[in-house]
Amino acid sequence: MPLPRPTPEGRTGASRPASRPEPRAANLMSLDTLLLNLLACPIDKQALLYLAEQHPEQAIASLRRAVAMADGNTRPSALLGMHLARLGQRDEARAILNRLLELTKTRFVPPVSLAVLHAALGENALALDALERAFAARDTQLVFLKDDPRWSSLRKEPRFAALLKELKLDRYGPGLSPT
Repeated sequence: MPLPRPTPEGRTGASRPASRPEPRAANLMSLDTLLLNLLACPIDKQALLYLAEQHPEQAIASLRRAVAMADGNTRPSALLGMHLARLGQRDEARAILNRLLELTKTRFVPPVSLAVLHAALGENALALDALERAFAARDTQLVFLKDDPRWSSLRKEPRFAALLKELKLDRYGPGLSPT
C-alpha cells in the first residue's frame, strides 16, 4: 500500500480533527527562526574561506553579517569574537564575551561559545571551566574537541587531557575523532 503524499502545506492528506486548530503561527515562527540560523551558517563558512585566503577584513565583515542574521544564536558571535581576538582586536572580542556572559543570566548560552572566546583571549582556566560545563550539559560539539584547532592552546593542559579521556576521545589518533 503506497504512503500518502504530502500536500503543499506539508500534511499527508489526513485531515486534523475539527476540535484541534492547526498551530500554524507557531510552526511558521519556528521555521522562520530555523531558516535564519541556516542562512547564517554559509556566512560562517564564507568567513573561514576568507581567512584561509588571507582576507581578514572580508572575513570579519562576513561574520558580522552572520551575527546580524543569527536571531539569538550565539555561535556567530562567539566565532566573530574568537577571530577578532586572533587578529589582535582584543577589546572588541572582550566586549562580545562580556555580552554573552550577561546573556547567561537570562537564557542558555552554550558553554562552548564561552570557551571559544576564553581560549582565544588566552584565558585557559576559564576556557576549561566552560568546556567542563559543556560536558555536564552534554554539548554535542565536544565530539570535535580533540581535533578542533580552536582548542590548540589548551592541548597541553592536564584538565584538557582529562576531559578528552572522560569523553573517550583519547583513544583516537590525530584526525580520527568520531563524527
